[in-house]
Amino acid sequence: MLRILSLFMADLHGTSNNNDIVSISTTGSGKSPTFWILLFIPEAVQIVITPLDILRRQNVETLGKVGIQAIMIIAELSTAENFQVRITSAEIEVNGQLRDAVVK
Repeated sequence: MLRILSLFMADLHGTSNNNDIVSISTTGSGKSPTFWILLFIPEAVQIVITPLDILRRQNVETLGKVGIQAIMIIAELSTAENFQVRITSAEIEVNGQLRDAVVK
């Protein structure tokens, strides 16, 4: 719990200073709430890069349960618009396609 609180406070501090934030931690360590809290900033948009389909699906499902619209950026859905969170895989970024997927 202390680790999660520490991550959250670091992210919150960075956000309040208008800094970009990168959080890296192991799967299952509880880091998701540290970046989801930032969605309460008006007009915030987040791009979450996850390595596995199951993690993308879990993020979309969990956010939906609290009323936050999210979408996975995959080939068949990459043209969807008006979502606050876009959850994608590292492959899209590695191939240089992340900007194109977000701008569509």
